[in-house]
Amino acid sequence: MKSKTLAERAAWAFDRGEMELTSSTRVLGWRPRPTDDVIVETGRSLREGGYA
Repeated sequence: MKSKTLAERAAWAFDRGEMELTSSTRVLGWRPRPTDDVIVETGRSLREGGYA
């Protein structure tokens, strides 16, 4: 199995509802953007948002 990057693992965990978008995600180098609220409300993943 191909190893996944931190962003891919985070997106996968978010898809499964195992990770919430909190300040701890900044450890992965992820930064909030204006569209984050929409992504969270619609249940879309970071990957689908296009900038995981």
